[in-house]
Amino acid sequence: MSKMKIVFFGTPEYVMPVLTLLHKRFVTGPGKSPIAAVVTQSPKPVGRKQIITYSPVDKWAHEHKLPIYYSADELKQNPVEAEVGILASYGEIIKKDVINLFPQGILVIHPSLLP
Repeated sequence: MSKMKIVFFGTPEYVMPVLTLLHKRFVTGPGKSPIAAVVTQSPKPVGRKQIITYSPVDKWAHEHKLPIYYSADELKQNPVEAEVGILASYGEIIKKDVINLFPQGILVIHPSLLP
């Protein structure tokens, strides 16, 4: 049986524990991450000097040499093999045709405290 591959959708710093735990918990061997790719918001100019800044998820994927997509549509045009998507504060609504890329669907982790 093959190991499950995941595409992670997320952007801000507070989702990093989710990404890190997925990577560590489901690793399939030395240098073999269960994370097939990440989808995150594109780099944005920040501050007075408008320095182009990459999201924490983007930086993590770059360090782990994983494919980085800056929109769900980009992923749809160049899909990767993955059974499930995991979304934690990504910043866009995911369309049905992107959800359908994943045989197991997309699991949404909602980070806010709900009443």
